[in-house]
Amino acid sequence: MRLTRRDMLKLGIAVGGVAIIPGRRLLADGGGGSEALGSSPATIPFIVELLPGRGIPRIAQPVAPFPTLPDPRNCVNVDGTTAFHVHGPRVVPANTNFFVLHERPVAHSFSPQLPDNVLWGYDGSIPGPTFVAPNGTPFLVRFVNDLPLNDPVGIGEPITAIHRHGGFQAPEDDGYPLDTFCTGQSRDYFYPNVPEGGLVQNLHATNWYHDHAIDITGPNVYRGLAGFFLNTNFLDTGNETDP
Repeated sequence: MRLTRRDMLKLGIAVGGVAIIPGRRLLADGGGGSEALGSSPATIPFIVELLPGRGIPRIAQPVAPFPTLPDPRNCVNVDGTTAFHVHGPRVVPANTNFFVLHERPVAHSFSPQLPDNVLWGYDGSIPGPTFVAPNGTPFLVRFVNDLPLNDPVGIGEPITAIHRHGGFQAPEDDGYPLDTFCTGQSRDYFYPNVPEGGLVQNLHATNWYHDHAIDITGPNVYRGLAGFFLNTNFLDTGNETDP
């Protein structure tokens, strides 16, 4: 007997339908409902949490320029507690904005009707502070690891590397998984905030930064180590009222 393509399609639909029926029957026979499947306590709608002042991360603010060792005059480098930059000194452009963010525990509640959880955040913020970078304005960000060595929660490890997802930066500033720094250490990351090839169409406007340490990226980000990094330009200035 020769099967046509139409016959094969009919046969496939029939077999697929039969395979679905037992699953439906199991759900029907299981009874239970929400009690059997488990449920979370009822809370107010999550949209309420996103109103101004609740759940909206603050904008990262620049600080006074700080020395970067080993050559505080002109070298973009880690501050001496780790030694990774091996490509020699690089001049910090005069228009560079400097930032310092501390990775540390923070008590956070995802709803006023739920208890606090001990998370890890950048500067005590969940998500971390949002960077807003105009095209062509370099940022030098020092991340300081103040995470506890013996954390009772058991999710994540206090070993971090910062990756700016969607950014265009040098390899030593890209947060490779093995370029980590530990509790009590810090690391400087230089973001030129220019698009690849200098073409504005290559500028990724909505980026995010997050922990990127090898084997523990998922748990550390789940714990709270993430935030937005936004790029603006003459086409998208970041001003919602801009025509």
